[in-house]
Amino acid sequence: MDENKPHLPAARSSSTPAYCVWLILGLAWVVTLSAIMAGTVPLLLTPFLILFVISASLYLLLSMQETLSLTLVQERLHLPDSPLALALLGFAAYIALSSFWSLDMKTALSKAVLMVAILMGCYFCLYIIKKMNRLQRHRFTRGILVGTCIALFFPLVELLSDLAILNFLSDRFPHLIKGVGPSKFVPAYYLNRNVTELSLFIWPALLVAFFWKGPIDRRYLYTALVGSLLLVTFLSESETAKVAVILGLIVFMAAVYRPQLVSTLAKILWVIAVVGAVPLMLALHKTGLQEAEWLAISARDRIHIWNYTAQRVAQNPVLGIGIRSSRSYKRKPQPALSHPRPFKLKDHPGWHSHNIFLQTWYELGAVGAAFLLAIGLFMLHAIQSLKREVKPFVYGAFASFSMIAAFGYGIWQSWLLASFGWTAIFFLLVFTYEEENSAKAATE
Repeated sequence: MDENKPHLPAARSSSTPAYCVWLILGLAWVVTLSAIMAGTVPLLLTPFLILFVISASLYLLLSMQETLSLTLVQERLHLPDSPLALALLGFAAYIALSSFWSLDMKTALSKAVLMVAILMGCYFCLYIIKKMNRLQRHRFTRGILVGTCIALFFPLVELLSDLAILNFLSDRFPHLIKGVGPSKFVPAYYLNRNVTELSLFIWPALLVAFFWKGPIDRRYLYTALVGSLLLVTFLSESETAKVAVILGLIVFMAAVYRPQLVSTLAKILWVIAVVGAVPLMLALHKTGLQEAEWLAISARDRIHIWNYTAQRVAQNPVLGIGIRSSRSYKRKPQPALSHPRPFKLKDHPGWHSHNIFLQTWYELGAVGAAFLLAIGLFMLHAIQSLKREVKPFVYGAFASFSMIAAFGYGIWQSWLLASFGWTAIFFLLVFTYEEENSAKAATE
């Protein structure tokens, strides 16, 4: 991957087996391709995450070079004992448990497995980072930056050309693109997932650009990344991505100057969002905002879905109705529309709640909400321990994630869960890159 050092074995120490070096190279390509998938085919993020976990597991086993035992694994891995890791593991276990009273047990179990895969991906990433040399770390972080640039380019070209590539594929391969009607014309909202993913992946890419040591001035990289993101976002029909990007940039700027204030406000707002999800949604409906003609029809319809869901949380307040059960309860699909309905909007169930805080209360009850509350607070506490120059990027990502959680997709959509996992993995890789560059600059 590096033109200046084409002979890969030369980049490794004599004690590192050749197959481990090639595995590291393969993992770097998985990271690069995953960044590209965010803007091209976001549904592939989940299989790429599974591929990363399998490859990283194989690297772990091959690099041990000793007889495997539980004691050896514990010594090598230093199994996670941080509050955040334990909260995430507990949440995954509770998701699996909730499958027993879910109407879709098979899917519920698959989501628990995906949660565990995300944790394994993050933890194996930390192990691999310790084994990599400088060139290998550079390949990973360069892959994040280059992959994100390519990911931004595809939807930008598509939105400027009325989805020329997707319409061509739809016409030539009718079954390739789902959700296309008899006309085979791909609607503009088809790219909403792509744009939503990019509102998350942009933050680790910007952090790479911030610490970039290369022939391209990092100011040009900032301009290209942020400019492309804004163009893609505001040319798209994704209102969720627009809010996520705007708030993310505002929080980023605030965290540059007042990181402690941002941390405190983020914790307060997270508590309000989780604990107050149900009363807030009921109060919002009572304001009559869903009747406001100036508000987009999709937003008004969403308020009706929120109110319908919030009223039913009390039926199963402790354990909820079971993961993904709200999708099974909805027999007649009535998704939020982009065009006015021929009749008056009214409360109705959605395929999901379009708000992960409310969906957690409805499907997982107070127990699930307690896990969600703990995960967010532990995550914000972990961000506080980062270096000052790194914090704004992570706070920006957290703000974008929170907006997607509050207004966008269902929590159990696999591609969205995978995108959260990939964002965490990208940041872990970039943190190491930053530490290495800072250490190098200090010795020069």
